Amino acid sequence: MRMYVRSRWSLLFFATLVARLSFAVAVWVKWNGTDDDSERKNNQESLYDDLVTADYLHAGFEETVVMFGSQLVALDISPDGTLMLLAEMKRGIYLVEGLDSADPTKTLVLDLSDGRMCTNGERGISGVAFHPDFPSNRWIYVYYTFNKYSDCYSFSDSDKAMKDRGPVNRLSRFNFTHSNRIDKSSEKVFLETPRFAKEWHNSGDISFGKDKHLYATIGDGHMRFFKNDAGIYYPQALDRLVGKIVRLTDEGVVPEDNPFTPSSGHPDSIKCGLSDGTAPNPSTKCQEIYAYGLRNPWRLAMDPNAQEVRFFVNDVGQHKWEEINECGEAFKGSNYGYPHREGPCLYGEDTACFPSPQFTDPVHYYHHVSNYGGAITAGAFLPDNSGWPQSLNRSYFYSDWAWGGISTITPGGTSCDYPLCDPPRSKYASENLFSSSAREVVAMKMGWYKGTSVLYYLSSGWGDYKLNGLYRIAYTGGSNSPPTAHIYANPSSGLAPLDVTFVGDKSYDPDENIVLYEWDFDNDGTMDAIGPNPSHTYNVEGTYYATLTVRDSQGASDTTQVRITVGASKPIANIISPSEGSTFAVGESLHLEASAFNSTGQRLSDVSLSWEVKLHHNDHWHPFFGPVTGNHIEVPACPPPEDFDASTTSYIEILLTAHDPISSLSTTTSQIVMPRTIQVTFSSSPSSIHFVAFGESLLTPTSIITWENHRFKIFPSNEESEGFELDCCSEEATQRARFGSSIEFSYHVTVASLNLNKTETHLYVNAGADEAKMLGGVQWQADTVYATGGNLYESEQSIDTTKSRADETIYQTERFGDMTYTFTDLDHGEYLLRLHFAEIYSELDYPGGRIFDVVVQDKVVFDGVDVYASSGGLYVAWVLEVVVSVSGASLKIDFLPRVENPKVSGIELHSKK
Repeated sequence: MRMYVRSRWSLLFFATLVARLSFAVAVWVKWNGTDDDSERKNNQESLYDDLVTADYLHAGFEETVVMFGSQLVALDISPDGTLMLLAEMKRGIYLVEGLDSADPTKTLVLDLSDGRMCTNGERGISGVAFHPDFPSNRWIYVYYTFNKYSDCYSFSDSDKAMKDRGPVNRLSRFNFTHSNRIDKSSEKVFLETPRFAKEWHNSGDISFGKDKHLYATIGDGHMRFFKNDAGIYYPQALDRLVGKIVRLTDEGVVPEDNPFTPSSGHPDSIKCGLSDGTAPNPSTKCQEIYAYGLRNPWRLAMDPNAQEVRFFVNDVGQHKWEEINECGEAFKGSNYGYPHREGPCLYGEDTACFPSPQFTDPVHYYHHVSNYGGAITAGAFLPDNSGWPQSLNRSYFYSDWAWGGISTITPGGTSCDYPLCDPPRSKYASENLFSSSAREVVAMKMGWYKGTSVLYYLSSGWGDYKLNGLYRIAYTGGSNSPPTAHIYANPSSGLAPLDVTFVGDKSYDPDENIVLYEWDFDNDGTMDAIGPNPSHTYNVEGTYYATLTVRDSQGASDTTQVRITVGASKPIANIISPSEGSTFAVGESLHLEASAFNSTGQRLSDVSLSWEVKLHHNDHWHPFFGPVTGNHIEVPACPPPEDFDASTTSYIEILLTAHDPISSLSTTTSQIVMPRTIQVTFSSSPSSIHFVAFGESLLTPTSIITWENHRFKIFPSNEESEGFELDCCSEEATQRARFGSSIEFSYHVTVASLNLNKTETHLYVNAGADEAKMLGGVQWQADTVYATGGNLYESEQSIDTTKSRADETIYQTERFGDMTYTFTDLDHGEYLLRLHFAEIYSELDYPGGRIFDVVVQDKVVFDGVDVYASSGGLYVAWVLEVVVSVSGASLKIDFLPRVENPKVSGIELHSKK
């Protein structure tokens, strides 16, 4: 497939949607560093096992991999720009030295994996910072989940008793020794939060302001609808350190000018951070609080260009909105509204978004997209002296972990206030700098590299090491940008003779002028082939490193390798438990059991098995358990849904990786475990009663879907009575309760079910055909049931089907134009989507004549499709394949034009077991 990069500095996109839709089909990485696992430097095979990424970078910029590393979640750069701290979520703090060198090193200097931390779910280390006077005082600061009560409990439950379970989050200072190690005994505790009974929304970013005071974010602990004794939601309550921004001096003292201190008019306020993070009564305020009303303020970023303390806070949203809040000297004591508000609107709404004098609205926000959600994470301001393009002056970079990539906002957007616009539009203009569906960016900082200003960022897929690590983006100016080589081998291992097909045409050049592909299949220094996609047969057993060098017309080049193992295959892994089709209820544990064998049939030991459990929601996921090594492992109690909306779009995925220590080959397999769902119908006498269930505002009569054994409380909306607790069951039942003395409330529980590929699905659709056809023993259906839009075209020309091995009749009809295909009544799970093309319109007999995008579930999966260039000419069949996920009951495929009309000849959809 030829590469087509979208327009450069003019690439505007609304609400970061284009950050998901504007990437070219390419992956580019440049090795430039070392890692604790030395094999990764010599073996980059893991980077290219799957062509599932799609990246886009503005012309004039260059991205470099500094080093790989798993679960790196936070970073900070020393004031002189020569050192970096990296936080590995479940382990400790690394010191990176030699940032200007070709081989920077990272050394573990603080190991907190000694039992003091809870590391289940999102718990662990989440923030790290140098003191602004480092190294003169040799102080660093760390925010982590402290196992204070030997209780790493996690359970989403509205029962008040559960509030007294779980660990705390702690902010501490540590001292560097003169041998560049951190003295663990030097810990000085500055602050501890209340106990977090849930493993999500810890937040914990920390940074120093221009006043040399320390600022930290604290999440709501996913306890958004817990209330204090005065009936105030935790993020709104000033008597506890939950859903807040706090401010301390570098010695842990509360500054007198904090907004809730005696000096600021609150004589009864106290310091709560060393008294369980809570004041003794709800009328007493915590002096550490600087701002409040936040959900999951994952990152804050100081503005280096401001005269006083000013920073942005990226607050991860719930139902509708992601938001960026302005905070600092001019916003001390601000209330950002959660859980009453989200984005510019009332909670859970996207209209009637009127401003409220009680709350401070975000400065920028964007709406969730169906099937994607959103999770705004990292952020950084561009310094005025960066040397980057003028068009980026005063930019703020941010990323969305669910969508991937990095975007910018700058003042000067097409703002529009309520009520003229509902919802209102931000005053900031948003643009895409770099997009990637595979790079889950969790932290970023501006720094220096060889005297030039660069953006460092961390990509972390919570255990998926393929693209995890530290990256650097540099502005190279108007000069020629070098290409980036990308290599893929299929297969990359097997018995001799091994026929390997190499793919190099996913290499990328910002200037679009790659002119030469040079291949060295055995790394002996001799060029063995040229061209983008050659093949080679390995006849002798051994380990080879196939090398690809790509060159552009200006002589710039890049080289990468992939390991080929001849004489051994990847191990075979089988998940025994949970078995296929297993389900779970809230509170149930899962037993992990597996077997694995190497290519000779020898059983691998349990230490060769590694597990990870993910909780999926829409198109993103949360870490739930692991990574952990071994066999016969018990996973703790399964969680409830995040909310009622998530009940039908969430599931658990078990991932097993088996590693063969002899061949150094690994394989990963997975098992989906679906929740057992129930439907709850609510009614009341009289009817039309407003009530709150699991934090959702509802009106009788109504029904919701949730999971078996999910316990949650139901309250009348006027909150005049205590409400009652609903303990959802696995059997049908009708129960009654009473709100006060006047309202009788009843609910009926019905067992519901969600299927996950319980039946095989094999669909064959012949685009443009007006009737079904039996071809090659397969019934190909006409597409009229599935297609909307587009026009029909057919040709009697003979079709070369060498590349597809399908009947040529399929390719002699097509549907073309701006069109959509929708497949319904599908089970939940993964499907193989296979698309058939052939260029049969003789007037478009040249590369670039027809270019289009293929979008599945609102996500670009194939960008810049050029059927003529990719197939090799007219009347040549060509096939694209991709694995897609169905979390609802339907699958939507859009074909969007770029040059001329899109087209397709056939669509296959096959369920994957």
